[in-house]
Amino acid sequence: MTGARVLLYAHCLVAIACTGLTVFALERKAQFGGQFSSQLEDFFAHPVVAWVYLSCLLSCLVFPAGVAFKAVGRMSAWRWAPAVAADACLALLQYSALVIVYPARY
Repeated sequence: MTGARVLLYAHCLVAIACTGLTVFALERKAQFGGQFSSQLEDFFAHPVVAWVYLSCLLSCLVFPAGVAFKAVGRMSAWRWAPAVAADACLALLQYSALVIVYPARY
């Protein structure tokens, strides 16, 4: 369970960081409006930031799969199923925060 626990804690940190940055960005957007939106678009246009953003989106799928792979077979189902379900909820939270903050023009 040590490997699964490390992955679960790492995903908690990533999800908290993504959600915190999203809350900060939404507060700034409410405060400054269109000016901050254009700055956010310029920020996401940078190739390194785009790569990090896509890596965070990919981690929404990788962390739950990693926890499931590490936990299944090492313990009984009544113990690993809640851990995988909690990590899937973290993945959903992280994904929704990342999708909300991404600037899109409609």
